[in-house]
Amino acid sequence: MAVGLGIADIGVGTDTAGSGRVPAAFGGIVGLKATPRLVPATGVVPACADYDCVTVLAGDLRTARRALAVMVGPDDTDPRSRSWPDDVRLAAPPVPHVAVPRPTDLTALTPGYRDAFAAAVDYGRRLGWATSEMDVSEMLEAATLLYDGAIVAERHAAVGTFLEGSPEGADPVVSEIIRAPGGVRGTDFAADLDWIARVRAHTEHALRGFDGLLLPVTVEHPTVEAVRADPVGVQPAPRDVHQLCQPARHDGDGGAARRRRPAVPLGVADRRCRSASPTAVRSGSWSSRPHSPTTSRSTSPPASPVTTAVPR
Repeated sequence: MAVGLGIADIGVGTDTAGSGRVPAAFGGIVGLKATPRLVPATGVVPACADYDCVTVLAGDLRTARRALAVMVGPDDTDPRSRSWPDDVRLAAPPVPHVAVPRPTDLTALTPGYRDAFAAAVDYGRRLGWATSEMDVSEMLEAATLLYDGAIVAERHAAVGTFLEGSPEGADPVVSEIIRAPGGVRGTDFAADLDWIARVRAHTEHALRGFDGLLLPVTVEHPTVEAVRADPVGVQPAPRDVHQLCQPARHDGDGGAARRRRPAVPLGVADRRCRSASPTAVRSGSWSSRPHSPTTSRSTSPPASPVTTAVPR
């Protein structure tokens, strides 16, 4: 809220399943999520330790990128933290080849959000992108694991014992989500980890030949009344879309260890991409001149937010 109102230049949040990108998108600001553990999670109360990320919130992409560049780096107190890969690409090619989901993968979007996403894709093409459809159904299915699979046992391992004591002030909805997986079987957890590894490998293969993947952050903007009436049930469709890059990320030598997932409001193209950090996308615009000093902006009608995963 403070960033959206211009009171603060940057904010720092967390994002395990969209908690940084979605509020940023709804607030009309930039939410920049790095690949897990490029920014150490030191001091963060874990939700799912292997998937938790610290996010940057800012009013514009350049500010968010500058903040992220300062935050990235290993921390001895976070055993999962790591250094920025030294072979990461710092720019897209002059004519980037961008993957977009098939229409059948976007049926969860409301009509308005579906039209807005189509407009964002068209806008990218006008900027010179080459686009091709990609089947992301397997990634969407894997995305459900962050709430509905056995890996939610990581949530219970983090703070489940504390919440079992029904501490005063604990949100009952959050408590129920975290306490529920306390009885997850180890064999189910192992099976989900195996499935995730397979999805990562398949996704890495599918992304070969692409410079980026353009995705919507969410499918709708639910009302306060709808969330109050069904605080858990109102979330599945939106979260499945913005989570799909998370379990399917590729670590180690794979390309997605070099991916970033900024969530930004559509309708404003930020072309001020410089060499200080890897190229990012804002609202359907991917600069083909990352070292250009230009600060010009082009605009189009506001629409829904998008998120991107940028391979090396």
